[in-house]
Amino acid sequence: MDVRTSTGYDKLMDAISGNYRLLENFRSNRVSAIRQYVGRHYGKNGADDRIPLNLLELFISIYVSRLAPSNPKANVSSKYSELKMPCDNLELALNHLFEEIDLSGTLNMVVTDSLFGIGVVKIGLNYSD
Repeated sequence: MDVRTSTGYDKLMDAISGNYRLLENFRSNRVSAIRQYVGRHYGKNGADDRIPLNLLELFISIYVSRLAPSNPKANVSSKYSELKMPCDNLELALNHLFEEIDLSGTLNMVVTDSLFGIGVVKIGLNYSD
């Protein structure tokens, strides 16, 4: 399909709108689950019902703390003794980088999102000193 032609573009737009309609139920279920999670006192977008104990919030907080408790720790090793120092240096550098980029915060967000549907993390290569 060549999207540079009008028929190709129309087919692409029809496919996009059709898929958008197919996923509408999933989006509305996700929004209602998030409303239940934030509770009634969040604001006008919070839950409608009064719930004395928010079990969904308790579930999310327990699972997030278990699945992404803190920054991961790198473990770099080699079977060659001459590479022990470079491995130790790389391990220190990776652990420092994890703290610098706040990887634990990103992991907490993606785990929380994944409990409501899908969690996606954008990654990339970065050249630095």
